Amino acid sequence: ETASVVSPSIQAVVDCIAALGEGLPAKRRQAIKEFKKISKSLEGLSKEMRDSLPMPAHIKQVSGELHCAMMAACVIALDWRDPWIAMDMIFGLPVLDCPDSGCHRLKDQPAVEEFSKESNVAWNKKARRKTERVGKSCASDNDARLQCLAVWSKTLEEEKLGHVTRMTEKHLNDEFGHGGWRCMNRFGVWQDGKWRCCDDAAASGHNLATYLRETIHCIDCDFPSAVAIAFARAGMPDCTFSTDDINGAYRKVGNAQPMYTVVIVWDPIQSKHVYFELPGVKFGLKSA
Repeated sequence: ETASVVSPSIQAVVDCIAALGEGLPAKRRQAIKEFKKISKSLEGLSKEMRDSLPMPAHIKQVSGELHCAMMAACVIALDWRDPWIAMDMIFGLPVLDCPDSGCHRLKDQPAVEEFSKESNVAWNKKARRKTERVGKSCASDNDARLQCLAVWSKTLEEEKLGHVTRMTEKHLNDEFGHGGWRCMNRFGVWQDGKWRCCDDAAASGHNLATYLRETIHCIDCDFPSAVAIAFARAGMPDCTFSTDDINGAYRKVGNAQPMYTVVIVWDPIQSKHVYFELPGVKFGLKSA
């Protein structure tokens, strides 16, 4: 019963909070005030970095106001294991070949497939035919049409936010070359009472062509209980737990290979397939 149930770093946080007691809110407000002051002082440097470095246009679209200097300052202050994260945010994160960031458990996962111009052209034709079949089912299946309408509506919402850019096949060929890009089929999944867009990076071969050097390690489901026990032992038995989420977090992180983040989706209004390029990161990618 005397053994610690959390890691030393978590225990240190618990002990600090317990020691501050009722003085915690004031301490937090002061820390946030100082943080904002430092952030404000670095805004000019961030602008200089964004203006002087060749930040790709598609990344400016989703993170053109990136506070890269503040991010670099946090890396130094925290002695963060990945010293290049600020530069990666400026130039984009890789989609297929991901180096070791130094932040996660090492696990070599070589790609089992390799993209080529020929395979890209063949797959894009297959993806187009698959999308056309979805379109045909909309004409006779009301459920299929409702799903298509929901996915199309969500995609248009993303377009309005600047998270996707509508493209034609000619535009894609002009930008990346014939066979220089590869798309993913977009479909809908009913989740938590609403339709969510999913981009099939498994069927398209993106995940098989991805090379990872590390893997994430998630906390156990008993983590909240372990933290509550640690607080109780520190004399703070009454705890309230909550989580915080960043809206569209993945979409605001630019990728370095937009030729591999193209999606194809059926437009049920005009009855045709449409391509969209995603300048950010796609949740369905293994590399994400």
